[in-house]
Amino acid sequence: MTEEKKFRTSNQSRKKVRRKRNSSLWLLLLIPLIIGLGVALGLTVNYILNMRANKPQQTIASDATLPGADSTTKAAESTAPDTTEEVIPPETTEAETTPEATEPTQPEDKFSPTKSVDELLPVPDGIVRDGDEISKGGWYGGKFVRDLKTGEVKCEWDRTAAIISMLNKYGAIYHKNEDQKVCYLTFDCGGTSDAEMVGEILDILKEKNVKAIFFIPGDFFLYPLNKEGEAIREDRAAVMRRIVEEGHLIGSHTYTHPQMPKLSDEEFIFQLNTQQARIDAALGYAYPLSYYRPPEGATSERDLYLAQKMGYHVTLWSYAYLDWNASEQMEVGEALTKAKIGLHDGCVYLLHALSSTNRAMLGDLIDYMKDQGYDIRRIDQ
Repeated sequence: MTEEKKFRTSNQSRKKVRRKRNSSLWLLLLIPLIIGLGVALGLTVNYILNMRANKPQQTIASDATLPGADSTTKAAESTAPDTTEEVIPPETTEAETTPEATEPTQPEDKFSPTKSVDELLPVPDGIVRDGDEISKGGWYGGKFVRDLKTGEVKCEWDRTAAIISMLNKYGAIYHKNEDQKVCYLTFDCGGTSDAEMVGEILDILKEKNVKAIFFIPGDFFLYPLNKEGEAIREDRAAVMRRIVEEGHLIGSHTYTHPQMPKLSDEEFIFQLNTQQARIDAALGYAYPLSYYRPPEGATSERDLYLAQKMGYHVTLWSYAYLDWNASEQMEVGEALTKAKIGLHDGCVYLLHALSSTNRAMLGDLIDYMKDQGYDIRRIDQ
């Protein structure tokens, strides 16, 4: 081999060595760069996932997680919807929308929306469970008759002193402030009541500058009520928010409107706890329920005891008439006369929102109450 050929071969070998060396150097430089990019990508993905996980969400618990919902209460569970629909809280507060609105009687920071079975049971021995001594199948008030010419009121008959004493013992309401010229308007919103009907009543109350309480059963905002559950209708939720925003109260009328004295202790608790949860779901926040009206007014000492322990005043009435059948409404003038005759000191009126007669006569009834010198108060006043 010539010297020149040897030189070319040696030179080519050196170039190959340098290329291999340079390739190894670039590889060594790329490895940490790739690792760094991988770490940065991982941190970015982790940050995004954490942001999503920490985003505030408000959901409504299913009935299986409601306090007081016992798996053995088959009758109550058979009608219990299970929904996880997101609820959006109102954008404005009561104070922002209606400065004149009265604050709830029970501060929210001291309010416990529901109480568990373990907190409430057992019911002490000696508490009477039969409702016969208070109401046989339903409540009936006394008979108070006003002379429309003279304004004189006579009590033709009343409930016994023992029953009235028991109601007072547990903070229940039948009359209220009977020694004052005051009266109270209460509306039950069950059956075929809808948002438009309640809205008409609210319009009249607003025009007359009068406050009231609306007792809400489960079927008002979940209709038809069934075990599969239905989304809360927005028009029902909106009118309930309006009730509160305009300074009125909401009361519980139970979840499925049963005869409460016939229920077990656990079922009784389930009815009120579940309805509290549904009202909260409709409003979008924990509402301080303090008043409960038993369906048909049926109650017992056991019911009074449990309701009081759960933070409720059982609210009955001292005036009512046959207004609850939407298809058989009384003539407006006749119903107005009956309502006027029933006016007495401390009178608690029971009116049903579904009644077209009630909505037609309400303004005139309020005017009559005021003309007679009555102060129309909210039930907590």
